[in-house]
Amino acid sequence: QSTWDSLLAEEMWADGWRRVVSTGIVLDCVEMMRARCVDKPGLEWEQDDCTKSKFADASFHLLLDKGTLDAIACAGGEPMSAMSAEAARVAAPGGAWLCFSHS
Repeated sequence: QSTWDSLLAEEMWADGWRRVVSTGIVLDCVEMMRARCVDKPGLEWEQDDCTKSKFADASFHLLLDKGTLDAIACAGGEPMSAMSAEAARVAAPGGAWLCFSHS
């Protein structure tokens, strides 16, 4: 998830999810969300590039995308392929990538 005015991660936390890692490429936004959620242990905010992620292989059981692929699609084929490859790489065996598109 990388939408800075979204409450999705906080709502997931309120529903009982205790490890939610949200990412974004803009450090100022990541820091703003870290500060906003300081009272919610298990909500993590990391600066990352979804086309060349810093996360290790098989790091996540579930990946949620709310519009990032839509934005990447504007750049054409290579960034979309890179994002897809990174999603496959960081997903644990049997994991899922849920992509919510606004297109």
